[in-house]
Amino acid sequence: SYVPPSTHSENLSLSQQTCSLLTDLGDIELVAFFGFPSTFPSPDLASSGKDLGRSFVRPGCYSGSCPENWAWNRGNCYYISTEAKTWLESQTACRSMNSSLLKIEDREELQDFLKLLKSFYWTGLSRRGPDEPWLWLDGSGLSHDLSVQNVFPWGNCVFYRLEGEFTSENCTYSTLYICELRAT
Repeated sequence: SYVPPSTHSENLSLSQQTCSLLTDLGDIELVAFFGFPSTFPSPDLASSGKDLGRSFVRPGCYSGSCPENWAWNRGNCYYISTEAKTWLESQTACRSMNSSLLKIEDREELQDFLKLLKSFYWTGLSRRGPDEPWLWLDGSGLSHDLSVQNVFPWGNCVFYRLEGEFTSENCTYSTLYICELRAT
């Protein structure tokens, strides 16, 4: 379950604040903790920023909170589905939660908690046809440091793969999806 940010965190200096994202992907449960240092692993672990098995610890603190059952990372909230849908059904599901399908800004975002995921997930990246450019739902193009593996050249929708890659697929294929919204 989700733990909201501490209302007291603004009273702490940045050196006293640590935010960590802990994950138990067996249950697809992501929990964010914020606030007092006593609620975190030792400062040595937090400052190292290293992957601790199934835990991701990152120094610093970010503002905002997320709805229940959403994961928080870098000021965004992520809903990780447990039900497979087509790309269009996934887009509709995200819209019903006032969010959109996942948009990856750059490779750094991939190297955060997304690398911990254990399945394939639809993203908000698609194209109108085989010779058309890949565009996010907001109309922006794919970052220069990201690319799409055209494993299925006829595929006009893109899912995120375990290896940290984007792969084209037929939009009628059913898989899991990730919704994203800005933390409030």
